[in-house]
Amino acid sequence: MPSKFIENNWREVDFYIDIEGELNNPNVQKALNELSLIVNKITEVGTPEVPWFPTRIEDFDFIGKRVLREGDGI
Repeated sequence: MPSKFIENNWREVDFYIDIEGELNNPNVQKALNELSLIVNKITEVGTPEVPWFPTRIEDFDFIGKRVLREGDGI
């Protein structure tokens, strides 16, 4: 949960923003540059590399067909 406190009659709030994109993408850089004009601090946290994981029903269809094809001679 974001920290919230009041200091010298100014309210400061931490926001956590999740975006999809690469840091070297010009649009992402432009967004970060514009954001840096109105905030005190930006902390960039990368995403760890995750192995492929099925997320759509089509992915499971692909896996099922592959398993059946590979197990043909069993």
